[in-house]
Amino acid sequence: MATAFANGFHGDDASLGYILKTLERKSYLIPGIITNPSISVNVDGSDAYYFTRGASNVGDGSATVGSKLDYTSTGVTRKTIPLNKAIQIKDVLPLVNVSSVSADVVGDRVIYNSLIAANEFDTLGVAKITSGTTGTDYTAVTGNVALTTANVYQEILNARKQFLLGNKAKGMKPTGMLVGPTAEALILQNTAFVRSTPVGDAAVQDAVIGKIGGMQVVSCPDLDETVCPFLLINAEGFAAVTNVRSLSVTAADAAGYPNGTLIGGEIGYGFEIADKSLIYVYPTAA
Repeated sequence: MATAFANGFHGDDASLGYILKTLERKSYLIPGIITNPSISVNVDGSDAYYFTRGASNVGDGSATVGSKLDYTSTGVTRKTIPLNKAIQIKDVLPLVNVSSVSADVVGDRVIYNSLIAANEFDTLGVAKITSGTTGTDYTAVTGNVALTTANVYQEILNARKQFLLGNKAKGMKPTGMLVGPTAEALILQNTAFVRSTPVGDAAVQDAVIGKIGGMQVVSCPDLDETVCPFLLINAEGFAAVTNVRSLSVTAADAAGYPNGTLIGGEIGYGFEIADKSLIYVYPTAA
């Protein structure tokens, strides 16, 4: 489940519950699997922040017992993500008066708009991961080939091997992987793949289709297959956050819709590549 914030929120508190629950349940940018789970948002909702680890100061084992310790300051670094981009909700229900219809009618429309907003957030987030430059924003898996039902499982394990070797000094491993529709179809047809057992949250169950090499396999229809059929990621490598800044459900008469209802809202969002070495993209073979 994604984490949606509402810091600095102004608007309809009753409808806020609809939008937060929908945003949290419908994203495949899942904290702890695909994205950094340790994101915070400041009080007014203008920025999000997280912390990254500095370089290790552990010695190489050549010191003698009892020798002087020479300290070096690295610690952690605070990183800020400006939430200055917005996904807007700008909807009108003609001839549906907010003061006279059932709350369920308006609530259903808020949920529908929230679902579309969540899908847009997913699309933008996945594009952020894959639209950068190799070596600058992500690491490319080498030795990639055209995937088939017979080789897809092995290619994923080979990509995982490269990830582990590349992050050996950090001791990091991939927590999840995003797979596009073609790779997903090939994986599901491969006899080595075992589907996940049912999980408690139906939304997560729909996205997480199983595990390979300890990695959660997340179905991602927004993955651009001209760039890559799948990618491996450790959740600390990518930060993604939404913050609902405003949501208004009000009469639409002043906007030219007598007895209508306006639903307007603004969802701030931000993304950041936190560590390119924790994102391994499997390039689409020519």
